Amino acid sequence: MIPLLLLISLFLFLYCVFVLAKDDFLLLRKNVTLEQLFNVSFLSFFGGLFLSRLVFVLEHAKAAYLNPLVFFLFSYFPGLSITGGIFGATLVLWVYTGRKKIPFGRILDIFSVSFFFSWSAGLFLNFIISLALTHHIGFPLLFSSIAFFCLFLLFIWLFATGKLKDGNIGFIGFAMFAIVQFASSMLARGPKNYVSFTIEDVLLIFLFLGFIGMYIQQETLGGFYKHMKKR
Repeated sequence: MIPLLLLISLFLFLYCVFVLAKDDFLLLRKNVTLEQLFNVSFLSFFGGLFLSRLVFVLEHAKAAYLNPLVFFLFSYFPGLSITGGIFGATLVLWVYTGRKKIPFGRILDIFSVSFFFSWSAGLFLNFIISLALTHHIGFPLLFSSIAFFCLFLLFIWLFATGKLKDGNIGFIGFAMFAIVQFASSMLARGPKNYVSFTIEDVLLIFLFLGFIGMYIQQETLGGFYKHMKKR
């Protein structure tokens, strides 16, 4: 089930990247091709998937994960960390754009908007499948899918109107992702366990602080994007 949802989400992500990037003036001016965007999309996907699995394994340390088959076959031995996946994908994008001298901020914006679209769709599909199999309404899944779709609508509007500097949609978007994901985690655990924090919760806090820090730097210290151009 997880591999199927990942493939569907990846397809939706790539479609959204194509729609947003095909006539983007800045990317055209910088000679950034759709082929480059799809290349870094796949690299970011697999980099994010690897770090997502690694973070999950570190959170749930067991001797069985030392077996490479157990580590990599997550369809049979499930467990992924979405927070680790975002860290990994962003790191791959950061390295790739720095090496190719292409605009990190603009591509991050496109990827973040595409991520919210594909992630909300994947969560909603997961909710429907879970409802059909268990006949139980998973409110955390429903809450997350609706919240992330609302964020997608907000950020696609901001992207289309150009109201924010390049990179800020990505910075603010992933910071808000951390808030929604944290709230969904609290909702899933219930009121009795609100005070109990997991490693994933701590990573979400670092994710929020990291992207908020990038946004502040963008606005006050000349910008993360300009720093990337000098690499």
